[in-house]
Amino acid sequence: MTRTAYVAATIASIAALSCVAALTLVLLAPGSAGGGPGSAGSGPRAGCPEGPLRLGVERSADPQEMGPAYQRFGDALASRLGCSVEVVVMGDEGEVAAALEDGRVELAQLEPLAFARLAGGGGSAPQRAPATPLAAFADASGESAAYSSGIWVARASGIRGLGDLAGRSLALGRPGSVGGDALPAAGLKDAGVGGRVSVDYAGDSARSMRALVDGTVDAAQIDTSVADAAVRAGALDPERFRRIWTSQSVGFDLIAARSEMPRELRLRIAGALIGIEPVDLARAGRIAGVEAPARMVRATADEYRALSRVAGTQASEAA
Repeated sequence: MTRTAYVAATIASIAALSCVAALTLVLLAPGSAGGGPGSAGSGPRAGCPEGPLRLGVERSADPQEMGPAYQRFGDALASRLGCSVEVVVMGDEGEVAAALEDGRVELAQLEPLAFARLAGGGGSAPQRAPATPLAAFADASGESAAYSSGIWVARASGIRGLGDLAGRSLALGRPGSVGGDALPAAGLKDAGVGGRVSVDYAGDSARSMRALVDGTVDAAQIDTSVADAAVRAGALDPERFRRIWTSQSVGFDLIAARSEMPRELRLRIAGALIGIEPVDLARAGRIAGVEAPARMVRATADEYRALSRVAGTQASEAA
């Protein structure tokens, strides 16, 4: 039976402790001795590192939801792998990526664009430690592509393509997000109107859609999943509005490893992740945006190579 020790703070109090940098759950593989790093025991199991494998994840949900979700996920990974696992819940995805880059964690759950930045996007890529994708969250059918970003306009506006948005207003989602910012920004640049569109960050696709429907902007970024649901619910009338641009597909979160990790261990971890039962992934999958039953599928660098151009464009624009 896997044992779990809570380190640094309890789940119930973590939200109130602003001085705590990260919440750590230590998941010990069956048969492991001790209560965490540095504890007495029989030593690492064959094929396992000296200490526990540390998995960094972003605190993207309520701590009382994150704790049980990743306790279950980490327990399942530790059990299948036969190695101790630490799940370290950090403040944001940038912190998670930095921790993977500088070796504070060996594994990280990242959005596709964050992985692309770390693994090769942007002008600073050569000085960054490379990361290797192991497995990605997927739906019950094994589909790891979550959504595409789209830009919608009123049919009566006369706007037929991104090039027509020069001098117009556009509602985007959350700054720095993949679908709500990076992909539309790359699309505008490709259309030759980058920097010539009045951009307003609404916060998410639902809010940007509302701005378009209310007539406060000329165009809006709306993820395909949100748009499809809105059309079905009657909140977005295709007789009045139409999509003029669609991005490439964007996947669900993935688990990546430092490329310095021995290849044999990377392959073992990937196999263990893919083998985790949907019941053990359900809560973590929902946090990652996957409706149950979730599963994990093998991920390869080729799937994220196209996003490297987007990551590089963002980095050069931010410079």
